[in-house]
Amino acid sequence: MGMSINLHLISACSIVAPILIGAFYFKSLPFALRILFIYVAITGPLELVASVMSAYEMNNLFLFNAHIYIEFFAILAIFFFSYDSVFWRGVVGVFLVSFLGFSVLSRLFFDAWDPFNANERYAEGLMVIVLCAGYYISLLRRLIHRYLEQQPMFWLASGWLIYFAGTLYLFLFSKELLELDSFQFFQIHAILNIGLNVIYVISFVKGRRL
Repeated sequence: MGMSINLHLISACSIVAPILIGAFYFKSLPFALRILFIYVAITGPLELVASVMSAYEMNNLFLFNAHIYIEFFAILAIFFFSYDSVFWRGVVGVFLVSFLGFSVLSRLFFDAWDPFNANERYAEGLMVIVLCAGYYISLLRRLIHRYLEQQPMFWLASGWLIYFAGTLYLFLFSKELLELDSFQFFQIHAILNIGLNVIYVISFVKGRRL
């Protein structure tokens, strides 16, 4: 139990690193990475409030649900301004409308009284994975970057692909997993979240204009 609490705390605090690095390099970041910084700057206070509420055994699931929308809209915006392809920019628009429509239907007919709406998180994960695949496809078709490890969007797409692929199963069966083994559920998610915040730091460092 102690390990779970410590890992959860490290996960919650790990957002501080990309906030500090992003703020330090903000003026030299391209527009897409400035969107990423705004996202992590919003996520930080949400993580803090959620952790405090959790410590006092208060229901903080509404913050989790709000974060889904903030995260997804930020990711969509970043991909939209990073894609050169008109087709994939169109896919971003379709995903935006589809996600909003799905969210309304889910709230009205499926999880109207459930504070933990895993359906929205699952839909978000599937769409982000498709967008990451689209980014890789565009890279293979154009082959304009000699050193991919120097491209911040390559790091971001890779980080999101690992995170959302890793959490897809967790949120698909979230209710069952929480009932059977909440320790394992939060532990896996915490590890993936820490890794994603490390990716954000790398993206800010790689994306700064010297």
